[in-house]
Amino acid sequence: MAASTHQRARVEQPFPDTLAILPSSTYVFDQPADVDTISTRIVARRRMCTGMDAVVTNMGLVGLDFAGTSLGGFKRLVRAGPNDAHDADWTNREAMIALQSNRLRLATFVSACVLGVHGVRNHTSLEGLLHPTLEHIYGWFEIQPGYLSLGPGDPERLRPWLARRQHGRRPPVIGLDIVVEGLALADRLLAAAPTYAVADPVAMVAMTFQATVLHGNQHAGASLALSAVVLEAALQEVVLGMGLVEGATARLTPKLPITRKLLTRGDMKKKGFAGLTDLLLETQVISKSLALRIGEVRTARNELMHDAQEPVPNTSGAAINTVRDVMRLATGEHGFELNTGFAWRE
Repeated sequence: MAASTHQRARVEQPFPDTLAILPSSTYVFDQPADVDTISTRIVARRRMCTGMDAVVTNMGLVGLDFAGTSLGGFKRLVRAGPNDAHDADWTNREAMIALQSNRLRLATFVSACVLGVHGVRNHTSLEGLLHPTLEHIYGWFEIQPGYLSLGPGDPERLRPWLARRQHGRRPPVIGLDIVVEGLALADRLLAAAPTYAVADPVAMVAMTFQATVLHGNQHAGASLALSAVVLEAALQEVVLGMGLVEGATARLTPKLPITRKLLTRGDMKKKGFAGLTDLLLETQVISKSLALRIGEVRTARNELMHDAQEPVPNTSGAAINTVRDVMRLATGEHGFELNTGFAWRE
């Protein structure tokens, strides 16, 4: 009888399939020059190859809908009575947190693609970048065609951020063409991900965005550490993608024919950061100047990790630019750039 009561005290409730984030404190999307009011108007949407829907709103929110995908349809276990916590409660909660973390990574990735296209198309660093946490996510649905409606309490949570856009100078605007191009870039990278040998383009882009936010906040050591992780993964992906390793499918096309004995995977792993750089320089996949910049990131990373020497902000900014150049080789995508400035007082 007690067990039956215990079971009845727990019910499954559908968990929302949607999530939205605010990736910057400044940008608005597709804002007409003669209009000052910003809204939840959906300026662009795209159904990704994974089945995930992405929407971008005028006010700057980027939302994803996971209904019908592997990240949708979650059931949350809710206790209806005062029973003590059960193992099932904790397991369900951990699954929910993991789910939201994966969703948040994808929202960060899509946002980074849009902002990265803006950066390269306008030859500019990015302003006011935010790295939302699980606390700073918003539920949404469409209450009428073309407009996003936020969950209970979310408009109030957003109010301080929106107030910054509605007072003072006109917020910077990212045009519709860039938003559309950014969503297309995200879709291409998602579609190509299964063809990558070791790296995950979603993770690499999301981590580069995180490194950029940290750089802008002058957390140079943390930014550099993330950049070094992405850089080493991208270098491995380039070596494998160029067909320089036995059994690896040549996904990328080198500028010049590569004629050399192929490495085994074991040999590739032994090479490490410096060895991979030397190999790509020897095969003319990278230039001498890029090899030198990769070496500078490796040296700064080693000084940070082994000698606890904190880099200066200029070092972390240069590392992000180096990641950009190697990521372009690893992905074959050149219309994307993340970096930001930082402020100081003399």
